[in-house]
Amino acid sequence: MKTQAQWVATTDQQRLWVKTFGDSSKPALVLVHGYPDHQEVWDALIVELVEHYFIVSYDVRGAGESSIPKHIRDYRLERLSLDLEEVVDAVLPNRSFHLAAHDWGSIQSW
Repeated sequence: MKTQAQWVATTDQQRLWVKTFGDSSKPALVLVHGYPDHQEVWDALIVELVEHYFIVSYDVRGAGESSIPKHIRDYRLERLSLDLEEVVDAVLPNRSFHLAAHDWGSIQSW
């Protein structure tokens, strides 16, 4: 399975660790994990989904390899949803995508 990883810089100077899996010509599926997890929570599911989707997952701010903001205000829902937008704009420019999220990831993505 083809896997790539990259950093995505946010407009408020955080760094999000993003991984992609599979063939980029397939429909895109973005996975957003919950708290206190990190993107590896999706690993078993990615193995099953990569046959049908180009998978994008990332460590949300403060989790996994992504940077940890210094201020609690940097975890506002508006900021967290903007993180999703910035990841998608960097990795899937001008593409539609499916979204799957759980726990806190679903709240911030909603």
